[in-house]
Amino acid sequence: MEEVFGLIDCNNFYVSCERVFRPDLEGKLVIVLSNNDENAVSRSNDYVESERSSNLVDSSKLCAEAVDEDKRLRGD
Repeated sequence: MEEVFGLIDCNNFYVSCERVFRPDLEGKLVIVLSNNDENAVSRSNDYVESERSSNLVDSSKLCAEAVDEDKRLRGD
């Protein structure tokens, strides 16, 4: 029997999942980071648009702030 594989690419899937559990994120720029290495795995469309339209967005600064906020919320 021939093996069949499927790939589903959901636009901003992890951002959408975070917004389900954290409705306070609705309307905010959101970056979802991977575990342990702080790499961005998903960005909200509004974040991507602001990144394109403005030279003022510093992703590394926003990611650092997001990591700090996540640690604060978890009580680390």
